[in-house]
Amino acid sequence: MSVRRWLLTGATVLAIGAGAFEFYVKPTVLEQAPALVDEALATSVNGTVRYDKLDIDWAWNAHVKNATVTDAKGLTVARVPDIEVSWNLWRALEYAMGKRAALGVLDGITLERPEVWLREEPDRSWNVSHLIRPQETQTEFSLRAKIMINRGLAHLEFLQDPTIDLTDVTCGMDLNDYPTVTGRAKFLYNNEPVTLTGNYTSADDFNAHVTAKRLPITLANYVLRDAAPEIALWAGEIHNTDLNVSADSTGLRYDGTTELRDGALQYDRYNVTDAKATVRLATRRLFFADAQAQVNGQPLTANGTILLNDDPALDLHLATTGAEVAALADVPLYGPVAANAHVGGTVAAPTAEGVAMLQQGRYGATPLENVFTKFVYRGDVVNLPEVVAGIGDGRVRGSGYYNVATNTGAGEYAADNIDLAQLPETDGAYAGTVNGRGAVEFHDGEMALATFTGSGTGVSGAGIMTDSLRASLRYEAGALALHYLNGTMGDGTFTAFGSMDTPQGIQVAAHQLPLSYLSGLAGVTMSGAADLTGQLTGSVAAPQFVGTVSARDGAVHGLAYTSIHGDVAYVDDTFTTDRLVWQDAEGGHVVSGSAQLTGAKTLDLTVQSDNIRLESLLRAADLPLDATGWATNSLTVRGTLDQPEASGELHLWDGSVMGELYQDVVARYRYNGDILYLDEALASMYNGTLYASGTIAPNALNVQLKASEIDIDRVLREKNTYRLAGTVSAEGTLHGTPADPRLEADFWGHNLYANGEPIDGLRGHLAYAGGVAALTDTTLTQRDGVYRLNGTYRLDGGVFRGAGDVEGADIARLLRLANIPYENLAGQVTGHVELNGTAANPSLRINGKLENGSIDGKPFGTTEIDADYANRVATVRKLHMPIGAGVFAAAGTADLDGEIDMQLAAKDVDVTYVTALAGQPLDLTGNLNVSAVFTGPTKTPVMDMSFELSNGTFAGVTFDRFIGLLNMRDQIIEVNQTLLQREPYQLSMYGKVPVAALTKAGRATQSNESMNLEIRLDKADLELLRALSPAVLSATGETKGGITVTGTLADPHINGRIFVADGAATIETMKSPLEHIHAELQFNGKSATWRGQTTIGGGDLTTAGEVRWTDFTDTRYEGTLDADAINPQSSYYSGPLTAHLQLTQQAGMPYLTGDVLVEKSRFDIPLTFTDSGSPLLMGFDVNVSIGEKTRLYNSYLYDLTLAGDLHVGGTTAVPDVDGKVVVKNGYLRYLSNKFKVEEGVADFNRTQSFLPNLHVLATTKFNRYRIHMQADGLPTELDLKLTSEPALSQEEIVMMLTLHTRGDINDLGRADANAALASAAQTLVFGTLENRLQDVLGLDMIQVTTGSVDPFETSTVANQSFYNLQIGKYLFDDFMLVLTTGVNNEQQSAGFRYDINRSFQAEAWMNNEDNYYIGGNWQYRF
Repeated sequence: MSVRRWLLTGATVLAIGAGAFEFYVKPTVLEQAPALVDEALATSVNGTVRYDKLDIDWAWNAHVKNATVTDAKGLTVARVPDIEVSWNLWRALEYAMGKRAALGVLDGITLERPEVWLREEPDRSWNVSHLIRPQETQTEFSLRAKIMINRGLAHLEFLQDPTIDLTDVTCGMDLNDYPTVTGRAKFLYNNEPVTLTGNYTSADDFNAHVTAKRLPITLANYVLRDAAPEIALWAGEIHNTDLNVSADSTGLRYDGTTELRDGALQYDRYNVTDAKATVRLATRRLFFADAQAQVNGQPLTANGTILLNDDPALDLHLATTGAEVAALADVPLYGPVAANAHVGGTVAAPTAEGVAMLQQGRYGATPLENVFTKFVYRGDVVNLPEVVAGIGDGRVRGSGYYNVATNTGAGEYAADNIDLAQLPETDGAYAGTVNGRGAVEFHDGEMALATFTGSGTGVSGAGIMTDSLRASLRYEAGALALHYLNGTMGDGTFTAFGSMDTPQGIQVAAHQLPLSYLSGLAGVTMSGAADLTGQLTGSVAAPQFVGTVSARDGAVHGLAYTSIHGDVAYVDDTFTTDRLVWQDAEGGHVVSGSAQLTGAKTLDLTVQSDNIRLESLLRAADLPLDATGWATNSLTVRGTLDQPEASGELHLWDGSVMGELYQDVVARYRYNGDILYLDEALASMYNGTLYASGTIAPNALNVQLKASEIDIDRVLREKNTYRLAGTVSAEGTLHGTPADPRLEADFWGHNLYANGEPIDGLRGHLAYAGGVAALTDTTLTQRDGVYRLNGTYRLDGGVFRGAGDVEGADIARLLRLANIPYENLAGQVTGHVELNGTAANPSLRINGKLENGSIDGKPFGTTEIDADYANRVATVRKLHMPIGAGVFAAAGTADLDGEIDMQLAAKDVDVTYVTALAGQPLDLTGNLNVSAVFTGPTKTPVMDMSFELSNGTFAGVTFDRFIGLLNMRDQIIEVNQTLLQREPYQLSMYGKVPVAALTKAGRATQSNESMNLEIRLDKADLELLRALSPAVLSATGETKGGITVTGTLADPHINGRIFVADGAATIETMKSPLEHIHAELQFNGKSATWRGQTTIGGGDLTTAGEVRWTDFTDTRYEGTLDADAINPQSSYYSGPLTAHLQLTQQAGMPYLTGDVLVEKSRFDIPLTFTDSGSPLLMGFDVNVSIGEKTRLYNSYLYDLTLAGDLHVGGTTAVPDVDGKVVVKNGYLRYLSNKFKVEEGVADFNRTQSFLPNLHVLATTKFNRYRIHMQADGLPTELDLKLTSEPALSQEEIVMMLTLHTRGDINDLGRADANAALASAAQTLVFGTLENRLQDVLGLDMIQVTTGSVDPFETSTVANQSFYNLQIGKYLFDDFMLVLTTGVNNEQQSAGFRYDINRSFQAEAWMNNEDNYYIGGNWQYRF
């Protein structure tokens, strides 16, 4: 057959086969394959497998598209875009014949770009181990195929470690020789290649080869977590890993190398960083080379080998150039230690040998220098053949050994200049410098032998200080032997020698020891000097001492003594003294007995204290109690230290407690176990007595208390704000426990007062328990009023609960009890009050009524109130107050942190009730109707108010009606309508204004709230001035105009005009009215100008000026005031006054400058000035000129013609007046006698005062005496001197001037004295008439004299009763015409007197009896 034919035949067979496959076999397989696959997966996969499509190609290979595998939890295990499964036809026929398992049909599986999630389960297994269902019957694994993975991605998700991502995974496994599996894998980890090749048959038969360029060391944490959980790897990498691992019947074999770089781990307290090493691993042998690391920051290096046997053998060399031992172990050794050591042996029996050196450091607080040691450790024994260390400025050398197994050892040492304070374990308890040598031995870990021979300087410890000491001692088997011990303390010395285990013991002697050196031993501050002799025997564990002690002139813990002396013993742990006497300057103490410190701890002590100061005892006992006094105490102590039994008697007298004096306190007490028996305690204090008796135990109190006539004011002292007075008595019981005391007591009062108001009775019951004080059945009576109170108060939380009832209490007395100054309210109160809560959140409920009430004597009806306050909400359920024919009422709520809803109303109420109730002394009358509603937030409420006040007066100004309609929103008052009417006048106001504008503090806030207020005076009258000042007695004149206030408080604008034309007014202190008043006030936004003029007493007064402002608190002003011969005609001034003044503002206060001229005027100075409060602060620069005919006149005191000039500067607070005023001529009156002023000066030369220094010389004649007066100093502190010619004493001059007698005053008999007194009385009466006549007639002198008009006529009984009228008038300066006429006689005279100068007068007169006189008077003062 030809080749061509064969080809045709073959093609035909292939075509038939292909057609059969396409049209018969393939459809059948495709139809049945999904079901078969699903069935196989359902029976073998513990989860689900989904895929988009399954197809079979012409080569009978199966292709699965987009397969997804999820586990039983629904979590994705794998996603594979394309799986190709090839199979073997013959294996398929064997499977069909039941000779092969289903998996055995496959001969190849290829997964393209798979993504796999491998998750660690809580039981440390992996999710894929649970993905295949367990088979009911055990069958042989039948898959014999080659598995390929191309370009895969794997995620390893650990429970505690970060997820590891493996990329570009390529893997091949051959299962055809199963159970031997051959494979090769390659993948990228952190973009670094890793390869794994080998085969695996079983755990005892495998071979693997791993290579990796770089891997993180933290991957090992997964293995270490179970194998070595105490090790945690933090950082580091393994480089250039090449490792073979295999196993056979002989075991595991390792061979390979790796490098560790930048390793970091935590093991126990050790933090290892910067680790690096080259590691080579051979079977059973581990090599380290160039290993370096920082352990807790300390550098270490290591080299060597570890043989991995059951007990690994060590051959290591360890070194450090400078490690801090304290950073590696719990040893307080600080400083860099350099060490080199070899470690050998095995782990179970290691050995070590090396050297260590510390150049500079410290052990604890002990400084070390140049420390060097060799050490050998072998067989549980540490040998230190040589140790050298520098300690401060000293040095220690030594050697020794210690067996750590038997705890035995020995050593020797030599110390040179060692500072004890720097030694280990002293903690600063010892100080001083020591030199010496010694040895120590240890048995069973305890010191068995110690010796020391040497000396010390400034050695101190255990509270004892020395200056110097020398000693040689040996301690062995608990006994101490002193070969010698001597030393010095200050000026004192001490010595000791002997052995404690001999009968003689250690002999101790000390002389003049300063006790301050022993203060630390006693634990208290001591002073003075002591002597001591005694014997110390026994052992160190059980010492015994017998001796004598004495001390002089010192103090123990502030308790002074002059001497202490006695015998003391300490034997068998028992302290004994037959008599230890303590004396101080006033008294003392005597102690005797014994106290066993161990064993039975028996006590048998007595202490007698006499005439001691209590404050000294308290100070010594560190008791911060403010108490003083004298004390005597007898104390006996029995029992044991654990259960002492004491008894005694304490007497205190003439002392104080916390500033409160007591007279006498006596207490008898016993102490038995834990119980203190207070048999009796009686104290006299607070002007009363306190008595107590009972028992005090740790778990029980039973004390009877009684207080009698305790003065409340003495108890409260400065806390007595309600001025409580009287006494209180009480009787009760204190029980419970000291930790939880309980008190039950009844109390009552005597002669009680509060704020000066008597309290007729007080009685109640007080209980205290568990931190709660309770008052029950407490009653207080006052006249017909009764107060009943019950309540509780918790001390820890400040919570109170109480209720009270009031019956028929006089409200005026009640208010005085509460110190509320409201005297104008009267009536009787009956009601109920409840008070609960805390001081921060109180709750109050009031329900009551006030009957028979009145305000300022004006009665009103029964007032009822029902209100409460709780949780910061005030509620007024009812407030109803009938007033005459009207009524006042209120109701509503106000939440202080929320909303308010309150209504107030008054109908037909006499407004004087309202002003009296408010305590405002307003001169206001009328009939009031008002209604107000408050809503919105309580802190910024909304108010709607209307009011009407009709037929009223204000400050004497009548009006017909005052009505208003107001609203307040957001702190803005809307004045809808306000009208003040008095036919035909009216004043109206409209607009809005902030609430802040109503107060000075509010205006200072300068808020930006807008305002728009219009005030109109189109129908007003000047009489409104009477309402502004009580000094205005009357005012008339039509007032017109209006103003508008706009802007804000920070930027106010005022516009408008107010003017008065042809008005008039009278002022209280001025006799001259103000006439023809013309005034205008013009407002121009941010400024205002004024101008005005009036006529006063025929003169003109004009003023003008301007005020400027930025806000209501910042104003500037300036103006002028001109007076042209005005005459105000007041009680103290009359005459023309001319002035030109300017008013400006300087340094924030008004400043007045200009000139004032006073002439042809008469003025007086008031004897007293009324203080009107704080003076207006004002500055001055004013010149005052006193012109001609200016008189300072008072008909009773003086008539002086003045001249001078003054300058007034400074301020009203610190005035500065400069100038001088002189008296040209005139008289002074003194004791109704007229003195002619010869010289008078008022010198204003004092700063900070308006008062001048005065100097006045004046003269008068009385009968044959010329009397001189001299006054110097301030007007408030005049130094007045009287002299006469002929000479009389000042007392005689005063009597003569007072009684108007003449002759020798000392010769006055009783009748003459009575006559003189009568004459003086007549003179006083006539003196008043003289003053008035002189003032009316315009005379310069008028007086009534007694006796003859002829001073040279002999005095007789007849002429002594003569009364004469003498008048005088200055015709010109210093020349006076004088006329005298008898009142009850016929005598008359006429003459003149001419004052030539101060020293000489010419005088002449002639009487109706033709007698005449021409002469003069001359005087000279020495």
